[in-house]
Amino acid sequence: MDTSQCEKLGYPKVLQFFEISSKTSYNIKSLCQYIYDITNQLLVSGGKDQTNVQQTIPAKYIQFEEFIDEYRFNKKAMILNEKEYQ
Repeated sequence: MDTSQCEKLGYPKVLQFFEISSKTSYNIKSLCQYIYDITNQLLVSGGKDQTNVQQTIPAKYIQFEEFIDEYRFNKKAMILNEKEYQ
Protein backbone atom coordinates (compact mmCIF):
# COMPACT_ATOMS: atom_id res chain seq x y z
CA MET A 1 0.00 0.00 0.00
CA ASP A 2 1.44 3.34 -1.05
CA THR A 3 1.09 6.01 1.65
CA SER A 4 3.50 8.57 0.24
CA GLN A 5 0.68 10.87 -0.94
CA CYS A 6 -1.55 10.58 2.15
CA GLU A 7 -0.33 13.74 3.87
CA LYS A 8 -0.67 15.79 0.69
CA LEU A 9 -4.32 14.69 0.47
CA GLY A 10 -5.03 15.74 4.06
CA TYR A 11 -4.86 12.31 5.69
CA PRO A 12 -2.79 11.66 8.82
CA LYS A 13 0.73 10.32 8.55
CA VAL A 14 0.82 6.51 8.48
CA LEU A 15 3.37 5.22 10.97
CA GLN A 16 2.80 1.47 10.82
CA PHE A 17 0.58 -1.16 9.21
CA PHE A 18 -0.97 -4.06 11.09
CA GLU A 19 -2.94 -6.85 9.50
CA ILE A 20 -5.48 -7.84 12.14
CA SER A 21 -8.55 -10.07 12.44
CA SER A 22 -11.45 -9.37 14.79
CA LYS A 23 -12.60 -12.98 14.47
CA THR A 24 -9.35 -14.77 15.28
CA SER A 25 -7.67 -11.90 17.20
CA TYR A 26 -4.67 -12.25 14.90
CA ASN A 27 -2.10 -9.51 15.61
CA ILE A 28 -4.37 -7.58 18.00
CA LYS A 29 -1.79 -7.77 20.82
CA SER A 30 0.87 -6.31 18.53
CA LEU A 31 -1.41 -3.42 17.59
CA CYS A 32 -2.28 -2.74 21.25
CA GLN A 33 1.38 -2.80 22.25
CA TYR A 34 2.29 -0.41 19.42
CA ILE A 35 -0.47 2.03 20.44
CA TYR A 36 0.69 1.84 24.06
CA ASP A 37 4.33 2.47 23.07
CA ILE A 38 3.44 5.51 20.95
CA THR A 39 1.11 6.90 23.62
CA ASN A 40 3.78 6.44 26.27
CA GLN A 41 6.15 8.61 24.23
CA LEU A 42 3.71 11.53 24.00
CA LEU A 43 4.06 14.17 26.69
CA VAL A 44 1.12 15.89 28.37
CA SER A 45 0.51 19.36 26.95
CA GLY A 46 1.62 22.17 29.22
CA GLY A 47 5.33 21.42 29.33
CA LYS A 48 5.22 18.82 32.09
CA ASP A 49 7.63 15.90 31.95
CA GLN A 50 4.72 13.49 32.25
CA THR A 51 3.54 11.11 29.54
CA ASN A 52 -0.12 10.61 28.67
CA VAL A 53 -0.01 7.13 30.20
CA GLN A 54 1.20 8.51 33.54
CA GLN A 55 -1.46 11.23 33.65
CA THR A 56 -4.08 10.68 36.32
CA ILE A 57 -7.80 10.94 35.68
CA PRO A 58 -9.65 13.39 37.94
CA ALA A 59 -11.91 11.66 40.48
CA LYS A 60 -14.89 13.74 39.33
CA TYR A 61 -14.61 12.23 35.83
CA ILE A 62 -14.72 8.72 37.28
CA GLN A 63 -17.68 9.63 39.53
CA PHE A 64 -19.50 11.08 36.52
CA GLU A 65 -18.86 7.91 34.50
CA GLU A 66 -20.20 5.75 37.35
CA PHE A 67 -23.29 7.97 37.60
CA ILE A 68 -23.97 7.62 33.87
CA ASP A 69 -23.51 3.82 34.04
CA GLU A 70 -25.95 3.59 36.95
CA TYR A 71 -28.37 5.88 35.13
CA ARG A 72 -28.28 3.62 32.06
CA PHE A 73 -28.62 0.46 34.14
CA ASN A 74 -31.78 1.77 35.75
CA LYS A 75 -33.11 2.52 32.24
CA LYS A 76 -34.08 6.06 33.03
CA ALA A 77 -34.41 8.65 30.31
CA MET A 78 -30.99 9.72 29.08
CA ILE A 79 -31.69 13.40 29.75
CA LEU A 80 -30.18 15.00 32.80
CA ASN A 81 -31.60 18.14 34.30
CA GLU A 82 -29.27 20.84 35.61
CA LYS A 83 -29.44 19.64 39.22
CA GLU A 84 -28.61 16.02 38.29
CA TYR A 85 -25.71 17.16 36.09
CA GLN A 86 -24.17 19.20 38.92
